[in-house]
Amino acid sequence: FLELIEPYDQDSAAGRLLERFGEGFHMVAIDLENEEPKTIDSALEAAGFRVVRRNRTPAIRGAWHIHPKDTLGVL
Repeated sequence: FLELIEPYDQDSAAGRLLERFGEGFHMVAIDLENEEPKTIDSALEAAGFRVVRRNRTPAIRGAWHIHPKDTLGVL
């Protein structure tokens, strides 16, 4: 799955990121459907990544949003 984004408004989050960092990757999503959420929490913590938000829904066991400063600006 590949999603291309172009901001409608330069003052939007996507517009500000493009202005600040230029063209390139904005977000990378990786499906780890066979991993337990606690395993992922532990691995991220051990690697020194800061989780700024973690989502769960009935359809999603977990989605971790890593601080962009820990990933060179990529979400």
